[in-house]
Amino acid sequence: NVKKRCDIEDLIGARLIRCYTEHNSNYLRLPASLSSSEGSFLLRDIPADWPMLTWGPMAAFEPTSAEPFGELLNGAIIEHDTINIWNQLLSADKVVGQAVLVNQFGKGKVVCVPCSVDSAWVSEYRMPEHRNLVRNLVRYLNPAPEVEVSAPLNVEIVVTEDKEKNRLLIHFVCFNGPATSSTFKSFSSR
Repeated sequence: NVKKRCDIEDLIGARLIRCYTEHNSNYLRLPASLSSSEGSFLLRDIPADWPMLTWGPMAAFEPTSAEPFGELLNGAIIEHDTINIWNQLLSADKVVGQAVLVNQFGKGKVVCVPCSVDSAWVSEYRMPEHRNLVRNLVRYLNPAPEVEVSAPLNVEIVVTEDKEKNRLLIHFVCFNGPATSSTFKSFSSR
């Protein structure tokens, strides 16, 4: 039983066209042309025209009221005749949808990124650009935060308001995962 409509279409201002779940190698690309448009905020600390690997499924949407920015690309299908541990890491192929949808909804704005930028960051394929994109989106939605912290990209900040004592509590969490690519050689003594 396939659902004909996505439940959040009105909220994000776009109609679901297709979900891509065949493989986990999918890409997000922010074209240089965004630098002269309302989408210029997306390019802060992110190389233009570069396909950024996102790890996990993605969805293609057709904008109805949302403004689209950037491109989603699926991974190229490559036939392998041997077992290769890297065969899941496919190159970017064709554009299948928009990377970011910005919709005016009521008195606010809604941002939808229909791919797993966060999954790539916390898995083995992280790049600073993943975290920079999330930061750019948050800053777009909240351009003047009450607290602004400058910290390395691996530091998460949670700000909580303690109204009883009229103060803000700032919690820092540092994530240091294993190296993204490493080799291990087993030695044995005989």
